[in-house]
Amino acid sequence: MMKEEKGNIEQMSERLFHYLRKRESSASQEAEDEVWSKISEQIDKKKHIPVYRWLIPVTAVAAASLLFVFWLNNQAYDTIHSADVQEFVSAANTPEKHIELITATGTKIKVDEKATVAYAQDGSLLIDEKKIATRQSAGEGEEEHPMNQIIVPMGKHIKLQLSDGSQLDINSGTKVVYPQKFKKEYREIFVEGEIFIDVTHKESNIPFIVKTSLFTVNVLGTAFNVKAYKEDTKAEVVLVRGKVEVKDKKEQNYTLMPNELIALNEGTYTDKKKVNALDYISWIDGILTLNNQALSIVLEQLHRYYGKEIIYDTGIETMPMHGKLDLNEGLQKVLSTIAITAPVTIEEKNNIYYVHMRKEN
Repeated sequence: MMKEEKGNIEQMSERLFHYLRKRESSASQEAEDEVWSKISEQIDKKKHIPVYRWLIPVTAVAAASLLFVFWLNNQAYDTIHSADVQEFVSAANTPEKHIELITATGTKIKVDEKATVAYAQDGSLLIDEKKIATRQSAGEGEEEHPMNQIIVPMGKHIKLQLSDGSQLDINSGTKVVYPQKFKKEYREIFVEGEIFIDVTHKESNIPFIVKTSLFTVNVLGTAFNVKAYKEDTKAEVVLVRGKVEVKDKKEQNYTLMPNELIALNEGTYTDKKKVNALDYISWIDGILTLNNQALSIVLEQLHRYYGKEIIYDTGIETMPMHGKLDLNEGLQKVLSTIAITAPVTIEEKNNIYYVHMRKEN
């Protein structure tokens, strides 16, 4: 990175997050929501939007967890016109092959997906238990809680421990913005993509807030899954354990009980129904549970999970799929399993997978 570019990112980071987190003074909740919306809008204009979508994983370990699944659209909120916001988020380009952690100073750190990434209570960053030099305290006039960002490209996954001890499983194609050290009054992060988070019970009296482009989720000491990819238009919120309130785009609040699903379209509530929530939390174990999903949706999910291009013939999109797929196996094996139950054939050329309608003999 050129010194000038790094300096610009550092300056933007300081100015942006000083503004974002200045809640104690005069900023209203509405103003803060607008800022987060703008972050979501601009977070990476340059990144490649995949052609395919996918369902997403979770585990038996999370069988008693609270799950949110969001399919969000990529419409922009034109509410904040701050050049700082737009410059900062557009600076965070999605790397194609490696996970990247960006500190408050603009320093970019390549991280292996098998690495242990954790923040200590004092905000110190540890990667594989080795302390990484970052800014932990503010100078005069600087933000007291510097923000970091972790970017996970398609085909990659990683675990992250926040400074309060909360554990994140971060899925492919995801960006998370978070403070090195949380404030005493509340804990707040921003997510574009999908995470499973187990919120620590040690600070259960301190609200934990997850921001997405169209939703705000308020939780106290529980575990839940948030899916908020910009390129998707629909959203679903599924609760496994506990109780949660979801605020939609129209500022309407909806209470969710265990084994209930709230459906939304472009951020607006459309329906609520009973479901088996455990079917929605199999991804952490690498299991994709299928309950009458269209084959096209399944292939889109596999595209994001493995980070491989999948092209399919017209006419197979609506084939219903049932059962479970073991995502711990390679993509070729998973597609071969699909070909056993569906009338399709699989072909691989130059690392691109083609799914064809099976020809009758």
